[in-house]
Amino acid sequence: MKEQPKISLEELVFIRRPQPFRGTFNTDKERKDFLRNAEKNTYITFDDLCSENDFNHVFTLASRIIDFYESENPLSAIEAITMSYNLGVYPPGPILDWINKAFWKFHKGDAGKQYSGSFNKLLGLVRPGKYTPIDSELIRHRDAYIYSIMGILKGIFNLTVSEAALLVLYRESHLKNHESVGLPDTKSIEDGYNKTDPRPHFDLNFKKDFFSSTERVKSFIKSFEVPEAQQDKIYQHAIKKMKKRFNSPS
Repeated sequence: MKEQPKISLEELVFIRRPQPFRGTFNTDKERKDFLRNAEKNTYITFDDLCSENDFNHVFTLASRIIDFYESENPLSAIEAITMSYNLGVYPPGPILDWINKAFWKFHKGDAGKQYSGSFNKLLGLVRPGKYTPIDSELIRHRDAYIYSIMGILKGIFNLTVSEAALLVLYRESHLKNHESVGLPDTKSIEDGYNKTDPRPHFDLNFKKDFFSSTERVKSFIKSFEVPEAQQDKIYQHAIKKMKKRFNSPS
């Protein structure tokens, strides 16, 4: 598989899903004004989408899109499609191209023989010569997502691996992410992070991109807030470090 170009958050632009018009136009001017406004509001940036929705949902969508761009992971594409629709936008073009290609194969005359009615095989969730259960893909995806968040905490906010693992576990547990496969404990998260190549988890070019939006950083820090009863000294110290780092991002 050829290496895909890196994409930044600034480059993520979405197309809004149009809401059906159920009224009538009294004049031609009303119709033209409606179409003009619809065209003007067609595109929305990552930051604008964050301002209109829960930051965690938009950030998770962005991580799925970037993962698909870089690895062509079919599970990331499927999740990006459902997340996009929930946020009122269309998934990006490359993901639509991927699903179109899958349906085109299915529509071919030999699709029945080639895919034996297996939509998982059609979408690439079962790889040639090796069966890959959905749960295994979800666990792989969960770990990659967790390590990417840890990369930000460690690379941008200067947290230790232990602090980053604790914060991520608190955050994902509180948000009830990954319920289908569960979450590992902090020791497993630390060990897994330390055993993997750190380069994919944090791109230094991302630092400038991340700090370019004050609201983005505030929303990211806020996403780690958990009920006071669940906080301990390590958690509180880590949050203080994040806020201090935010005030001096150089």
